[in-house]
Amino acid sequence: MKQFVFVLLGAMLLGGCHNETVSPAYAGNWIWSQSAGGFAGIVYKPKAGEQVLLRLDEAGKLTITRSDTIFFSSDYSVQKTAKADEYVLAISNKKVYSGAVKNFVPVLYGNQQMIFQTGKLTLYDIDITDGFSHIFIR
Repeated sequence: MKQFVFVLLGAMLLGGCHNETVSPAYAGNWIWSQSAGGFAGIVYKPKAGEQVLLRLDEAGKLTITRSDTIFFSSDYSVQKTAKADEYVLAISNKKVYSGAVKNFVPVLYGNQQMIFQTGKLTLYDIDITDGFSHIFIR
């Protein structure tokens, strides 16, 4: 009987334990603030009343949408760099929206350097010399 009580108590303790997965702080929705770069150093911002969203979900899916239209979608992974707030955002899909785009929408043409600070996410083109930087806020 004593062994049964210990086994039952042990099972209750083990059953009560569970692993909580903590969502990375960069996961979630980000609002596009501006993009800058290119050969001429052009700055693009959303039009008045327009909202472009970057979503990094916990399952490794990235989407960029404007008015519920998906302009870019890809699987992604993140690798930490030596600096405290810097990562490399590796993107698997290099294809972008094929329809006509009237206003600029940030497009990720390859792997990005990602700098995450509380409330701010900055992406930089890694493989493009005159690439863009894209700033997103919460």
